[in-house]
Amino acid sequence: MNAAALSPTASTSLAIVLGTSAWPNSPSLQASEAFMHAAHGFRNYLLDPGGFGLPEANLLDLFDSPSSVSDQLEQLGSFLQQRSKRLNATHQKVRDVLIYFVGHGGFAGTSHDFYLMLHRANASSLRATGLSIDALAEVLREQARQARRYLLLDCCFAAAAFRSFMGGPDQTAIEKTLDAFAVQAKSSGFPGRGTVLLCSSDQKSPSLLLPDESSTMFSHALLDVLKNGDLHRSHPMSLRDLKELSEDRLVALPEKNAPRPGLYSPDQSEGDVADVPLFPNVRAEEEQRRQTEKEKRRQVEEQARGIEEERVRKAKEKEQRRRVEEERRHQKEKVEEEKRQSIEVDSSKAILVSQLAQPANAAPLSKMAENAEPEARRLAKVTFWVMFIGYIALVAFYAIFITGAGLMSLNSSSLLFFGALLLLGVFGSFLGAYRTFRKQNKKKHDSVHRPLDN
Repeated sequence: MNAAALSPTASTSLAIVLGTSAWPNSPSLQASEAFMHAAHGFRNYLLDPGGFGLPEANLLDLFDSPSSVSDQLEQLGSFLQQRSKRLNATHQKVRDVLIYFVGHGGFAGTSHDFYLMLHRANASSLRATGLSIDALAEVLREQARQARRYLLLDCCFAAAAFRSFMGGPDQTAIEKTLDAFAVQAKSSGFPGRGTVLLCSSDQKSPSLLLPDESSTMFSHALLDVLKNGDLHRSHPMSLRDLKELSEDRLVALPEKNAPRPGLYSPDQSEGDVADVPLFPNVRAEEEQRRQTEKEKRRQVEEQARGIEEERVRKAKEKEQRRRVEEERRHQKEKVEEEKRQSIEVDSSKAILVSQLAQPANAAPLSKMAENAEPEARRLAKVTFWVMFIGYIALVAFYAIFITGAGLMSLNSSSLLFFGALLLLGVFGSFLGAYRTFRKQNKKKHDSVHRPLDN
């Protein structure tokens, strides 16, 4: 099965919160609200949609439960079984099971069997009242065999316990827990099942509470990492990331005796569960979301810039086409103007050549001739009619004279003479008028077409 099919999801994860803040049957054990604050903080983180986002039906909260150990084991097994059936009905299966315990731990017998001390635990009879780590491992193996199992143990031990164990009680608890979940086979790759153990302290330092008892030191650091994440870690984070980041937070605490968490993988039959990315990295997720939004804005801005650049480009092309058209129009107008000017120049040259070929006063004299010619004709006509009327009068005078002098007494020769004389006079008058008319025209023509002097 590939890694994508085995990837952790909130809907396929189950969580169980164990522990207590008081032990009425064991007055020697220190009661503290720090345990309650730690358990409630982890529970709230699991159910927070902005945190782990676990469905409430996938959480079993047995913290401060007054039930007996056997009842709690039964509830735990029943919860795992029922939730597995519900998920199988929706074609899903349980992939991850988280067990979180905060409180005191203890040991019993010469074999130093490790027990988680619940609300009804009695330090003097742990075998009967304490939750054996072996019993917890057995329930998990039976009901969550095919799932990845994560144990987060935030255990404090009585000071006397440190004097009873050479390596310290934490180390003994770790060894006993590892033995309970140990599987000899070891593999690599993305595991579909296995067990990993994150302890609040290693064998060199005990688990401690914060001075104000607002939480345990380990759970305080763990929840700080879970709620805030880390920008330089992967998204989601693995339990190994949690261990390393929690250790950094513990080192930064003012208290110099802060514990150092330990990480162990007793079952690596399919790979190391400690490296499975299970827990959301809020800081990296926010950064990723910010980068995604930034990228979206960049793409939108780039798209808008592209649209604007395209608009500017089209506007420039339009302006360029307009200028080209305007330049063509100007060129056309210029060519036409040059043609017109060329025609005018040619016309002017022709006129100039014509003027140079004619006398300087040809044009005004021609105009004067044109004006003078009608006047000469009118003068000739007037002269003609005056002379004609004069000769008519003369003829009439001769006729009256002849009639009065006794025309009948004249002979034929005299009549012919007088008639010839009359005709000669008329002809002479016409001839004189015609010669006068010709002379006038000749004078005007000579005055117009007289060559210019050099």
